[in-house]
Amino acid sequence: MLGLICSMLMAFCASAQETIVLVEKNQTIDINALCYFFEDKQSVFSIEKVKEKNWEIQFTKSSRSIPNFGIVSYPIWCKFTVKNLTGEPCFLFIKSATIDSLTLYISQDSSSRFATKNTGYYLPLNQRDLPTAFAYVFALSPSSQPLTYYLKITSTNSIYLPLKIGTKDAIWKEVSQFQSIDALFFGIITFAILYNLFLYFSLREVCYLYYVFFGIGLILNAVYHWGYFLLLSEKLNIGFYHYPYTSIGVLAVSATLFTMSFLHTAKYTPRMHLAFKGFAFFFIAYWFFDIFKILPLQTLRIIFSIVVLLIFPLYFYGAAQVYRQGFKPALFYLLAWGVFLLTAVWMILSNLGIFPAAFFINYQLQIGAALEMLLLSFALAHRIKILEEEKIKTQSLLLNSLQTNERQLKQQQSDLEEQIQERNLDLQNRQEEILRQNEELLAQQEEMQRQKSVIEQQNQELFLQNRRMKANEAVLQKAYFKLTQAQKTIQEQHEQLKKYNENLEAQIQERTQQIAKANAELIKQNNQLEQFAFITAHNLRSPVARILGLANILDTKNLNNSDNQFVLEKMIVVAHELETVIKDLNIILDIKKGINQIIEVIKFSEKLEKVKGLLENQIYDSKAQLEADFSQIDTIQSVSPYVESILYNLISNAIKYRNPKKVPYIKIKTEIQTDYVVLSVADNGLGIDLEANKGKIFTLYRRFHDHVEGKGLGLYLIKTQMETLGGKVEITSKLGEGTTFYVFFPRRPS
Repeated sequence: MLGLICSMLMAFCASAQETIVLVEKNQTIDINALCYFFEDKQSVFSIEKVKEKNWEIQFTKSSRSIPNFGIVSYPIWCKFTVKNLTGEPCFLFIKSATIDSLTLYISQDSSSRFATKNTGYYLPLNQRDLPTAFAYVFALSPSSQPLTYYLKITSTNSIYLPLKIGTKDAIWKEVSQFQSIDALFFGIITFAILYNLFLYFSLREVCYLYYVFFGIGLILNAVYHWGYFLLLSEKLNIGFYHYPYTSIGVLAVSATLFTMSFLHTAKYTPRMHLAFKGFAFFFIAYWFFDIFKILPLQTLRIIFSIVVLLIFPLYFYGAAQVYRQGFKPALFYLLAWGVFLLTAVWMILSNLGIFPAAFFINYQLQIGAALEMLLLSFALAHRIKILEEEKIKTQSLLLNSLQTNERQLKQQQSDLEEQIQERNLDLQNRQEEILRQNEELLAQQEEMQRQKSVIEQQNQELFLQNRRMKANEAVLQKAYFKLTQAQKTIQEQHEQLKKYNENLEAQIQERTQQIAKANAELIKQNNQLEQFAFITAHNLRSPVARILGLANILDTKNLNNSDNQFVLEKMIVVAHELETVIKDLNIILDIKKGINQIIEVIKFSEKLEKVKGLLENQIYDSKAQLEADFSQIDTIQSVSPYVESILYNLISNAIKYRNPKKVPYIKIKTEIQTDYVVLSVADNGLGIDLEANKGKIFTLYRRFHDHVEGKGLGLYLIKTQMETLGGKVEITSKLGEGTTFYVFFPRRPS
């Protein structure tokens, strides 16, 4: 009894929900305190269960001024009752732009029927109740009677619900105020980007370029979170929704690179420099995880938020260490980035549902970025001042260096004059010594002249002796030459005799092999001729017999007999078939004779293009996919018509006998194997039972599938052509999977 009373009291309290009364036309009402919320952690609640008391009592008010549920994987339900006394349509205004799906259920009457409205990130502007991408807006019922609404929210992003209601004009006024703040933010960031670009091109300091990318990341992040991508392009909006880390990645990586460059961490704190490199690698790796969806999106966002909370203090620690090393601009970094990072931390904790959501959380980037720009401008100014002081100091040092160099130059000039005087005196002494030595040289020259006369006389005598010796040497050389020539002639004759003996044995062996090969070829040709004669007789017998039979039926006595026309038509058809058989046999005879075998350089790729043109309709109708790989070898010396005929027959057969359950796929490839160039044509068609058709694959008029038209001539022609060229053809096949033909062209055709 007591339990029944308690249940009735709870049901009464749940049904006695406060009613939101809208009276003023030009203002919005914050309804968060008058709404009831239910976290459906088991994802089992539905609008059909709304009248069940055990579900109704689970709706409770939020303890926070703005309900904040963080990143959750289950639906959030909101219940509220509205009484519209304005006489105009009113709207539910939700200041958020990154919620996946919102469904509003509007109670129609006491029979538990509900009208349904949907919106969310994917819904285009022209399908929304109010065409704004900045927030989600539902048109409520214009009825002045109290109506109860249920709102279902699901999202992979953080869910916080600043809920308001108002008339259309009041809602647009609210949107305009927010957009004015956004425009101010975009203006500040754009100015900062242009200013830092100017500094980069003026000073050539890469840290300013990193700061430009940081500003671009801020703009991308704001445009994503405030829904402005939807105004630009629906595809762009959906793309950023699927890869939301793109803007955060640009922010995080550029902020880390800016920190390393601005603080000169490689110089002042090498260990922290390595740590910052690790941070940049983590952000890039996280970007990779986000793009390829290696983990669920909600899991990735929670991991990223926790890791960033752990990393942020290290940025402050690194800046403090650099400041302690004497780099004064690090103080401005601590102040400027400190404000921004603190607002970012608040935003992350709010997204996780730890801190309460507030108005400025929507604008933490504006507030943090604006304060950061203000404080960092002092850092940039201080940095420029330091550069000017360094420039003045460098100029002073350069001037002192020039003055010192001038004094040293004068001293060196004085020393040089003294050295010149000493050098002149030394030259005079040396000149006197040279004159004395010249007199001695003249005396020595006269003695040498006398000795020269004696030497010339002795040279004359030696010249005569040398001439006699040369004459004797010429006689000896002539005799030696004749002896050498005789020995060489004997050696050459001996080598020729030896080589002749060796060649004679090789010629005998080669001739023996040629005779054996010719005999084998004759046997093979005889067998082929017997087979060809049998095939010819068989193929010609049937049409001739049919013609004779039709001739016997023909009524020659009464030519006007009506049956004669039918008989003549059949005789014409049989005659055409006989002509086709004779043409096929002529083609085979031409190939066997080797008629028009002109060996030339052929490109497989060109021949393939020509065959594709001939089979263009068949390829288009069958939707066949052709893949060619001539990377190993594309050219060959062979007979052009044969190569073209082989490609045509193999590709047309692959299309003709395709598997109806698959899209035809044909791969043409060439490769080099010792003495052959191998052309392979593989398909995914019906395949051939090689065991059942063993020894019959390449016979004349042999067919393996009768569901399509054909003569069974193509494979026989390919085999005949390859035998004429001195090559061969092989096949591998499996029923239901496909067939591969291997055509072996000799690299040096006979």
